Amino acid sequence: MSGSERMFVQSLLRACGGRYPRENEAHIAQEVASFLVEAPTISCMVDTYPQPAANGVRPILLVLHGTVPIVFNQSTYHIPIKIWLTEYYPDYKPLVFVTPTSTMQVKSGHPHVDPTGFVTMPYVHGWSARESSLSGMFKELVEQFSRIPPVYARQSVRPSNGPTTNSAPTGLYDSQTSMQDMNNNFTGSAFPYSSDPGAQKREALQNDVQRKLQFYFGEMRKEHEATLEENSQEIEQLNAEISSLQSQSSSAQRICIKREQEVVVLRKEKENLEKFVAENSADDPDSTLGVFQDVQARQIMQSIADDLGLQDALHTLEEALEAHIIDLPVFLTEVRRLSREQYRARALIRKIRLMQVQATAPPGGARS
Repeated sequence: MSGSERMFVQSLLRACGGRYPRENEAHIAQEVASFLVEAPTISCMVDTYPQPAANGVRPILLVLHGTVPIVFNQSTYHIPIKIWLTEYYPDYKPLVFVTPTSTMQVKSGHPHVDPTGFVTMPYVHGWSARESSLSGMFKELVEQFSRIPPVYARQSVRPSNGPTTNSAPTGLYDSQTSMQDMNNNFTGSAFPYSSDPGAQKREALQNDVQRKLQFYFGEMRKEHEATLEENSQEIEQLNAEISSLQSQSSSAQRICIKREQEVVVLRKEKENLEKFVAENSADDPDSTLGVFQDVQARQIMQSIADDLGLQDALHTLEEALEAHIIDLPVFLTEVRRLSREQYRARALIRKIRLMQVQATAPPGGARS
């Protein structure tokens, strides 16, 4: 590989306007320059790719064009191709197309070329940035196309007043060998040159548009499938979160219903007690026992009631924490506050009981 080919490819890369990543330019320039030396029937140029990018602008890309020399039935033929190097090359495979002229037609049912000319042979399909190369791909093209040529000649049509004959066999792209053997293989048809340049140009444009549209819609389908997959994952996550929230809400509702039922029962018991007291307070000879005669008695009963109420409140906090109605910091704050109040109530109970014991004890100096 001479330095001139490498400099030529580098100038083409600059003409692409920074389309290729800078870290890949040296690799692309070296590989393409070596490939051009190994494949003299291939040239390199810059062209506008038919598919627009995300911003709506059609990118300027590097394209290798020319012919693939094949040997079929001991004769040499040249198959026209185009190789597009996308902006993701070499991480992404090159796009290879057979580009038949107006005198050619893509062979129907070819195992590696679809009706639009797009090449899908295993080497291209299994492209690897580390193991694959343009030279290896070109060798595979020569081998596969030599087994089964991807194009055949259109049959020439003569006026009805004269005998119908096939045009003389000619080579593709000035091939020096005859195409007689290939003509015999493909139902006796040949590769005549078209005498109408306008028709040849129109057909070439139609083929290019068809290939470009196929690639464009293929890429759009891949993007939509990726978007649908992401949306499906997000929907699954949202459904999981909704189920968790619904479960927590149901648990909280059950606890609220239980507490409301308990309130109803307590109110009913309170009403029954008040009714019982009202009915029996006048006739009960022991009714005076419920009246506290001194302040200490009233204080100790009130403190005992406070202690029991605070104990019930602590129990309710534990149930709320287990049901995830309140979080741990709130639980600890309320427990500390209620515990202080309970401690003061119990301390007051012990103090009053001690005072009552001291009040009923006989004087220290008394003797029996």
